[in-house]
Amino acid sequence: MRFLVVGCGSIGRRHAKNLLSLGQEVCVMDIAVENRRWAEENLSVRTYSELSEALASKPDAVLVCTPPSTHLEISLRALSAGCHLFIEKPIADRMEGLERLEMLAKRKNMVVLCACNMRFCTAIRKIGTILSSGKIGGIIYQRFSYGNYLPRLRPANYREYASKKIGGGIIKDCIHELDIACMTAGEVSSVSAIVGKASSLQLETGDSAEVVLRHKSGALTSFHADYFRPTYARNYEFIGERGAISWQEDDGGAQIEVLIDENGSTLVHRIAVPIAGYENEMYVRQMKHFIRCCKGKEKPVCGISGAAEVLKIALASEKSSQRGLVVRLR
Repeated sequence: MRFLVVGCGSIGRRHAKNLLSLGQEVCVMDIAVENRRWAEENLSVRTYSELSEALASKPDAVLVCTPPSTHLEISLRALSAGCHLFIEKPIADRMEGLERLEMLAKRKNMVVLCACNMRFCTAIRKIGTILSSGKIGGIIYQRFSYGNYLPRLRPANYREYASKKIGGGIIKDCIHELDIACMTAGEVSSVSAIVGKASSLQLETGDSAEVVLRHKSGALTSFHADYFRPTYARNYEFIGERGAISWQEDDGGAQIEVLIDENGSTLVHRIAVPIAGYENEMYVRQMKHFIRCCKGKEKPVCGISGAAEVLKIALASEKSSQRGLVVRLR
C-alpha cells in the first residue's frame, strides 16, 4: 500500500518510519521546507509541498498529522480523493463538520481510524483483559493522572503547541485518558472541569486541568493533567466492587498492581510492563491495525463517531471551566 503522511512533525515522522519498517510505501506532504528536507534525507521518500499535488499521486491512505484546526479540511479532501484515512488525535478542534465527514466516508466506503495509540499500549491491553475477566467487578470509580514538562516535549514551539490558533489545549491534547475512561466505564452523562494557569509557562490555553466525569452507569472518573511536572508520570486506577487495578509509571519504570478480594483475603498481583511513553510498539500495533482495516480484515477500534464522542467530552470540559458549571451531555 502507498501511504501519504500529511505533516512531518514528531508524530508524522514516527508513523512514517513505522510504515516503512512494515514494508509499506510512504510519501510525505508538509508546507515546511525543513520537514520535507528531513524526510528526504532521513527516510529517502518523495515529498510534496502542496496537498493537491500529493493527492494527485493517488495514495491508498492518508495520515493526518497536522495541528487539530486543520484536521477536518485535510480529511475531507483525502476522502474526496478516494483515500482511506488515519486522523491523529483529537479528530478536530470543533464538532461542526464531523457529520459531513462521516457521511462522506460512508458514501466513499473509506476506512477512517482515529488515533488511539494508548488502546494498543501493553499496560492498557493487560488491564483490559483483567477488567473483561470480571475479577474486580464493574468499575465504580476510576482516576487518571498525567504530567510532563511541555518545554522539554516541545522545546522549539511549546507555547504555539498549546495555542487556540492551532486548536490546542491541555484537555484536547490529553484526550487519550478520556478515550480510555469511556472504553472502561461507558457513556458520559455530565462533565465538570477546571483549567488552570498557575505556572510561569504562560500558556494561552492553560497548563493544568482537573476533570470529573459522571458516567451513565453511575461510575465516576476523575482526571488530572499538567504540563509543568518536572518529569514524566502517568498513573491510572480502576476500582470495582471486588478489587482494584493500578498502573503507575514514570521515567524509571512501570508496573500494574492488581488487588482482588477473594474469600475475605486481599490478593496482590504485580505485573511489570514497558513504559508507555517510550513504547514504540504500541504505535506499530496501531499502524498494523490500520493496514488490516484498509484491507477489510478488521474494523477500526475508534472511528469517527467514537472520536467525536470523546471530542464532545473534551469541549464540554473546556466549557465547564470557562462558565463554572456542570455540563450535561445526555
